Amino acid sequence: MFENLFAKYARAISDENKRRELYAMYRLKIISLAIFLVLSIAMLVETFVFDPITDPKLLDIAFAVFGVTMLLWLVSAAVWLVCAIKFRLRYRAILNAPASAGEMPEVVSYRAKVRAGRKLTKPVIAGIIALVAGGAFLIFAIFYDTFTSPDSQELGFLTNIAIYVFAVCFAAFLLLIFFSEYSKASAGRTTEMQTESESAAIDAASGRVHRYSLKSDKNAQSYRYLFPDESLRGEAEVVKARMQKFTTIAAMSSAIASLILCGVLFAPFICAFEWSGYSVPIVITVITIAVVCAVIPFVKSLKRLEEEQKLQLESNPDFSLNLQIYHLYEAYSKGKGRVIYIFYALAAVLSYVLAALFPRTMLSLVGIIPLFIGIALNYVFVSQLRKSCLPIEEQIDKKAREEVVADGEDGEAEE
Repeated sequence: MFENLFAKYARAISDENKRRELYAMYRLKIISLAIFLVLSIAMLVETFVFDPITDPKLLDIAFAVFGVTMLLWLVSAAVWLVCAIKFRLRYRAILNAPASAGEMPEVVSYRAKVRAGRKLTKPVIAGIIALVAGGAFLIFAIFYDTFTSPDSQELGFLTNIAIYVFAVCFAAFLLLIFFSEYSKASAGRTTEMQTESESAAIDAASGRVHRYSLKSDKNAQSYRYLFPDESLRGEAEVVKARMQKFTTIAAMSSAIASLILCGVLFAPFICAFEWSGYSVPIVITVITIAVVCAVIPFVKSLKRLEEEQKLQLESNPDFSLNLQIYHLYEAYSKGKGRVIYIFYALAAVLSYVLAALFPRTMLSLVGIIPLFIGIALNYVFVSQLRKSCLPIEEQIDKKAREEVVADGEDGEAEE
């Protein structure tokens, strides 16, 4: 069921029995994580759905349902944590294992590179600390309110605060993980990129289909073929690096700040959920404004460099293949590349509509569904674009190699 996801772990193991053992642990980890996430969402939804209830009988039922959900959530969190730690320790032992007799050298190299790439970055560490702190505070608040008000059928004051804190910490955890991976991909430092050659060799030897992945495509983040002029390419790469840095900072800071702001403004102990539904569209709006303001100056600079490079591509026949790639990217940016922005706009509009219709609930969360659909479609479209570019890039590389050989032969002839 999870074989494709497990492939990156399977490549590090030569022994079939060990591979099956690790796969069983991986399957338990994924299933327990899925259950934990579902229960986390259910618990947050129940908090907002049950709050308007005033009928004593319905309130008793709602309190019982929420209590069961919270108990299951705590159990699932513990199970997931145990499974994750157990899997991590086992996989670490495999990565640290010395080469065995008859083992493919690519497998040994793969383990070494994966081991080097598994070091936690500062954003990931910060996200883990935030998640653990938020979960610990929520558990403490539940027990505190339960012991101080054992007969109460409503969420306690501290528990209400803790739920918002946990939601903010959980969102911050996901954001920090996302931006950490985004930074690695932008710099061409993902583990998949570093191990692509080993992965292809191991999959071929194992009879496994080696599928194309954007995560392993270094050229997806490179200007190597779009800017054959090294001077212009250098300028473009500097602008791009600065744009990614400022965009990441703007997105992270605005996201965390907006989450904290909404947690304070729309908390039940301040406005009793009257306008809490607007928290989601406000977060989307704040992030959008921050990112757009950060990216606009750099987009203008890149556009100028692209136009300058395009003139060279069109005027020099030697760059005909590069011009083909440029046209592919240009067509993408004017067509399928706009899809993600359309879905982002739909997410913002839908979240505002739902907030206006149901201001006291968090149904506006449904508004972010179009955003995830847009991201998924964009991944598919970019993959298609890159697959169409790969054969042309191979021709460019082949042509460059032939020129090097020809130059070497000419040099020998002159001698």
